[in-house]
Amino acid sequence: PHLLPLPKPRRTPQEEATRMMMAGAPMFWGAEIKAGNGTAIDPDIDEVFHLTHFALGEGAKDGERVTISLESEDGKFVIGTLVKDRCDQFSADLLIAGGDLATLK
Repeated sequence: PHLLPLPKPRRTPQEEATRMMMAGAPMFWGAEIKAGNGTAIDPDIDEVFHLTHFALGEGAKDGERVTISLESEDGKFVIGTLVKDRCDQFSADLLIAGGDLATLK
């Protein structure tokens, strides 16, 4: 008789993310940050987050300036400023290593 291979067990998204990180493969993610709020960045000790791109979201108002900043125990640092139809997006090269806690606003 002809035997078919057994299907591989499916991994949960968290299991797959862990497997990819352990293999050294980069992971890509995005986050929308609403005005007045922030997003905490708290990588595990063996992780490094590489922030590379910032853009205005939908609903940006003409002429409105949006300042992107990073807050950590060392202080608050301005990364850049976005203005609709003048500077809708910009690139950066920021690394946040495991053990560092920062908030992107």
